[in-house]
Amino acid sequence: ERLHSPNSYFRDLAQRLLGERNTPSVRAQLEKLVLAEDEPRKARLHALWALVGTGTLDPAFHGRLLTHKDPAYRAWGVRAAGNFGKVDRAIRTGVLGLVKDESRDVQLQVAIAARKVEGVDPIPVLVGVLAACGDDKLIPHIVWQNLQPLLEDQAGKFLAEVSRPTFRKSRNVTALLPRVVERVLGRRQADPALVLALFRMLAR
Repeated sequence: ERLHSPNSYFRDLAQRLLGERNTPSVRAQLEKLVLAEDEPRKARLHALWALVGTGTLDPAFHGRLLTHKDPAYRAWGVRAAGNFGKVDRAIRTGVLGLVKDESRDVQLQVAIAARKVEGVDPIPVLVGVLAACGDDKLIPHIVWQNLQPLLEDQAGKFLAEVSRPTFRKSRNVTALLPRVVERVLGRRQADPALVLALFRMLAR
């Protein structure tokens, strides 16, 4: 009932206490509230945050978040997967299926989770989000923050990915290439073959 309070203090306190209790009956009631479309959205989100705060979600419930019609639920489903790190294969597949989601908030969370979810190859995910994010101003920066550490050891994989016809004409990918060139040329160990591959890709 406190999750429905107009007072944010009561809602936040109830969210914390319910998350700390984390009993099977509490979890069942929270899951039911999250998915009850006739309940106030604010109460439902607090219920969701209480569940996410426990550090685990039932895989079936988690899967429903990733396919929910409300983008906020999908975004939190992805964020939870990133926070947990190790998730079921079905959840991992669900996260990967949201690379081209219509919601920029969801795409942003996919970019953030790309390096966190165990078993995910982050470079194709990051490049896919970058190509799909349109004129969003924030996502390219987040993609770069997550991508640039990978270029020290996986630059060849990145070049192979962006050389695919799907991404070759992407404006966002093209805009990132000057940074990529600088990062690749600044690697600790020089690789002439990699520099040649980079030159050929840029020439194309």
